[in-house]
Amino acid sequence: MNNTYITIAICIIAGLLTGFVLGYTYFRSVVLKKKAKILLKDAELEAENIKREKILQAKEKFLQLKSEHEQLISERNNKIAQAENKLKQREIAMNQQNAEMQRKKQGSNDSERHPGCPDGIGRKKGGGIRKITPATN
Repeated sequence: MNNTYITIAICIIAGLLTGFVLGYTYFRSVVLKKKAKILLKDAELEAENIKREKILQAKEKFLQLKSEHEQLISERNNKIAQAENKLKQREIAMNQQNAEMQRKKQGSNDSERHPGCPDGIGRKKGGGIRKITPATN
């Protein structure tokens, strides 16, 4: 009888140990799966936040580069406009000098046609020389 009680006690203890081990293993696997799901969700959220942050940084960088590019273009356009204005001023000055030279040349041509005559004296409107005769009374 003692052996049967010992056998029953050993079977109960073995059953309890087996149940405890199986329960612990099952509990552990369930808890680990839940923790893994939670960690995975946290990792996905963190990855999504990082992705949004990187996209935002890329957009900011793009806007910064675009602003710098527009500023460079504006500066170049201003330089071009200044150069064009400078060239227009030079062209106007050259045209004025050319007109002045033409007037001087025209004036020298008139004096060459009528040497010895001061401007306006002894000339007709038609450009010929008028003959001055003594007045008779």
